[in-house]
Amino acid sequence: MKLIFCLIFSLLSLGLFAQKQGNIWYFGVGYGLDFNSSPPVLMDNGQTSYREACGQAHIEGTATISDSLGNLLFYTDGKKVWDKTHTVMPHGNNLRGGTSSTQSSLIVPTPGKDNEYYIFTTDDFCNDLSWGMRYSVVDRCLNEGKGDVLLEKKNVLLLDTASEKLTAVRHANGIDYWVIGQRYFTNEFYVYLLTNQGISDTVVSAVGNIHTGGGSNNMWHALGQIKASPLRNKVAVGAANCGNILEVFDFNNQTGVLSNPVSLPSTCGAYGVSFSSDGTKLYETPILTQYDLEAGGGNPDSIIASAFVFPNQFQVCFNGLQLGPNGKIYMYDCSGTSISVIGNPNQSGLASNTQLSVYQTPSPHVAFTFSNMIDSYSYTSTGICNPDYIPETTTPTAQIYPNPFTGQTTVKLTQPIQNGTLQLHDALGRLVREEGVQGQQFTIGQGGLPAGLYFL
Repeated sequence: MKLIFCLIFSLLSLGLFAQKQGNIWYFGVGYGLDFNSSPPVLMDNGQTSYREACGQAHIEGTATISDSLGNLLFYTDGKKVWDKTHTVMPHGNNLRGGTSSTQSSLIVPTPGKDNEYYIFTTDDFCNDLSWGMRYSVVDRCLNEGKGDVLLEKKNVLLLDTASEKLTAVRHANGIDYWVIGQRYFTNEFYVYLLTNQGISDTVVSAVGNIHTGGGSNNMWHALGQIKASPLRNKVAVGAANCGNILEVFDFNNQTGVLSNPVSLPSTCGAYGVSFSSDGTKLYETPILTQYDLEAGGGNPDSIIASAFVFPNQFQVCFNGLQLGPNGKIYMYDCSGTSISVIGNPNQSGLASNTQLSVYQTPSPHVAFTFSNMIDSYSYTSTGICNPDYIPETTTPTAQIYPNPFTGQTTVKLTQPIQNGTLQLHDALGRLVREEGVQGQQFTIGQGGLPAGLYFL
């Protein structure tokens, strides 16, 4: 396993590490979690609510984004977009996401633009996936700083007959994003490159199982989550409703290509999937199961054999999984009345410290899953509307090569510094190394640090 560095370069001792864009979640019938406190605080002031889907009241996928200080910017259920005052944006109605879509929406900041965000949406199987995968663009500095959807960039079609699966991962350059969707009835993954110019490239990988089947419309297996590892090197996907599909792929974050599928046994299809924060474990639901992705050096047979099905006391039916910015994994039980937490998901088996019913959400069937986030939480956009703000692109930058790495890596700055300080934080924000540096180029050794994602 390798170490991966994300560069956060600061001048004048400005502490820029604390990036909190994923600290607020809204989901279900008005519920939310606020990660600006430890432990997170359960909220009930959101506006997401039941809508008609599949012939019944329903609420499923949502997405939320905050600024770099952890203040709410806006959130969506794939149909409406609410601003930080919990008011629908002037043009924030009638997005084409599905009320019953597992991952109906995902918010991704436009690289290099602190005011602009893409909302990606997917339709649901109840609507025969008719609206496909689309995007709408929000300028959060419009409407007196509360944000609005740009009419000329609203509900732009990317992929027809897309499944309910939607995630994103940071590009190897540390700036751009790969946005990942899947065409249903096929084994094709569509990976879109988002740069400061918008969607600039599409990579198609035909790999793994063909997803199809279930129900009268043959589309039930469109359900289920897709997630990218926080280490940006793996992608996992499940097919729910007894689709019996749970797969993990290698992901090349330089090229956007998925490869080397490993098909894992699934008792009745995987609705929820999540990687641990160090990328070594994969979890699935509805029957809570853990896989060790490093078993046998990553050998597929060893990974399959590593399956740990949690014992009877943990065999509550669970729906969606979501890795939090604190490194814990959150799970919704199938009754929709409580949230459970995997406290140490990097650990094996019962050492993962799974705690049942940590939060109570009294409304029945309040949610199937949580706010859809980028699991590495490697956001850089501040979301701050300030005419005096100096964007990151005007500050000195650096190259880090190789990255990921083992042994040692080189850091080369665009201009020399004197009496500088290098700090390394792990994925949970803990300072793990600090040393003085100067000049324009220097090396960093692994120095006993475990494999993982680090902020430099």
